Amino acid sequence: MQHICKKLGFKKEGILREEYYHQKEYHDMLRMSVLRKEWKN
Repeated sequence: MQHICKKLGFKKEGILREEYYHQKEYHDMLRMSVLRKEWKN
C-alpha cells in the first residue's frame, strides 16, 4: 500500500507508535498525506 501511495504523490508524515490495539497487540500506524496542489492525476 505504501508503494502505491508514494506513486500517487503522498508523503510520509510520520509513524504513530502503538496507535491501535488489535488481537491483544499494539500496532504502529503510518501516516501519509498529499496536498491538493501535489496530487497526480
